[in-house]
Amino acid sequence: MLEAYKRTIADEIPVFQLQKRVTGVEVAVGAFFNGHQCVERINIPIHLACQVNQ
Repeated sequence: MLEAYKRTIADEIPVFQLQKRVTGVEVAVGAFFNGHQCVERINIPIHLACQVNQ
């Protein structure tokens, strides 16, 4: 799969980082900035990261 990506999109994505897969919960916080301040309504996505074939 990685070789296929390399052949098809290597020119578009010059650096590719493969991270170790772990089991757990990923939490991130994001907000929009209008040039002066952060706009209300922050975004807090929570993703359950399950390892397949444990």
